[in-house]
Amino acid sequence: MGKKRLKPIAGTDSPAAVVATYLRGIYTTATELSLVQLASRTGYSQAALSEALSGRSIPTLELITKFVRECGRTDAVVEAEHVWRRETARSRGSTRSPHPDLVETWDDLHRELVLLTHQAGLFTPKALCDAARAAGHPIKPTSAHRWLTVPRPMRSDSLHTILNACQVSMGMREPWVRAFDRAAGSAQATPRLPGRQPTGPPVATTGPGALFHELRRLSRGRGLHAPHVDRHVGPTLLQLCDLTAMDGPETVRRKVGDWVHATTRHLPHHLRLAVTTPLGLNPDAQFRFLQQRIDWLASEQERSPGTCRRRIDEAMRRLVETAFTPETGPGMAPVSREHTWHVREFEAILSLTTETPQCTESRTIVAHRDGLDRITWSLTLARNEDDSPPKLDVSVVHGAQLLSMEWPSTRRVLLHLGLPKRLRAGESHEFVLRVSLPPGRPMSPRYVFWPERRCERFRLVTRFGKTFPAAVWRVDHVFHRDADEIETGRDHVEVNDVGEVHVLFSDLQAGHGYGIRWEHRPGV
Repeated sequence: MGKKRLKPIAGTDSPAAVVATYLRGIYTTATELSLVQLASRTGYSQAALSEALSGRSIPTLELITKFVRECGRTDAVVEAEHVWRRETARSRGSTRSPHPDLVETWDDLHRELVLLTHQAGLFTPKALCDAARAAGHPIKPTSAHRWLTVPRPMRSDSLHTILNACQVSMGMREPWVRAFDRAAGSAQATPRLPGRQPTGPPVATTGPGALFHELRRLSRGRGLHAPHVDRHVGPTLLQLCDLTAMDGPETVRRKVGDWVHATTRHLPHHLRLAVTTPLGLNPDAQFRFLQQRIDWLASEQERSPGTCRRRIDEAMRRLVETAFTPETGPGMAPVSREHTWHVREFEAILSLTTETPQCTESRTIVAHRDGLDRITWSLTLARNEDDSPPKLDVSVVHGAQLLSMEWPSTRRVLLHLGLPKRLRAGESHEFVLRVSLPPGRPMSPRYVFWPERRCERFRLVTRFGKTFPAAVWRVDHVFHRDADEIETGRDHVEVNDVGEVHVLFSDLQAGHGYGIRWEHRPGV
């Protein structure tokens, strides 16, 4: 039985037409099956498949997934899902990425969170419930419906539940936390109507109170040994433990564990035990549930479980007090990375004229406190096919000393740098690095800077070889998940007569990407 001739799609710009065009490309090139045969294999009727290919309406994701698989294109399932999510979001009016920086009120926060859920493909309360459950934070359908439909004040833990469901990493949450604070602040500043009562006290998102609740929440279940623990760390621990967007679960466990041990170093032994045991940091009490660890602590200290719970709360409060003590001595809590230094200017000169790509990076930093003599700078690279860390040649041109290199993941390297002198608060300092890939290793067609702290200005100069790229376009204020999905031709940048591209960015925000991507000419 041959394939049925398909009627032309009326209009090709609508979301449904884009999905249908994509499915037709799969259908016409990947299989010899007819729609009748595909209907029997997918479990959908021939009419449903014809409707999906007609461009009149967007089919369900389940239909698309089964259709692509039965066409023999299992390699295209992820791409098909992306097309469906993108066009479904466009059909619902979600044509832009969420921007928490635009939030000033609760209405603004609701609007941007809805855009965030749409970007994650969560268009219904049920989808949000399922995603939250998969992330380890189950919610009630009524709560999900309220969050998606009614602009109203919410608690900080509700915000983090939504961010968990949308798979927003901890390093990307600071803008959302600041947005929450602005919305809560605007609500407090709004005059109340006569007789109107507040719904409850404002919930702090950072600070001592927030840290106490974050530690208690982190103690549940397996503690720091819980799967996806990187999604459970709150914004205060994020800052205190110097966590970043690319830190995986193992790095989170190590950094939080090191911070807890350092901060509790001068506490009495029984209080240290009352902190490390519930968090799962005590090697003698590696139990699956918190209650089992409390029972072990009660037996060890010859106290009742109720007394141990009160002692745990006391120890956690002592830990919080120590963490927020201004005079932090050796072994105390480290100063938040956000308040240590920032980048005034970053200039990168990328040379692609030789077989070995080379980049000279100049940075001017400004200290926020006295005595700054060491900093950490991170680089993110494309992953090797075997998931091994890419080899990298890093040298200091001037202004710093390379103390060590650390690979927290197969894509990210941390450069621990020593400064030539201790900087005073407000003092600036410039240093230059030269980074190159091994000979013969191709470079992915992009250069994107992911600032992990405030950066005032970023200038990128890229010099191509004898063969200019077919197209170059800007990468401006994008999330990690969107970096590979920027359409060719958007924010196009011209290559000048000597093969160079110059781009400039100002007021860069942490957790977003800035730079360029390019497309090689065919055959190059």
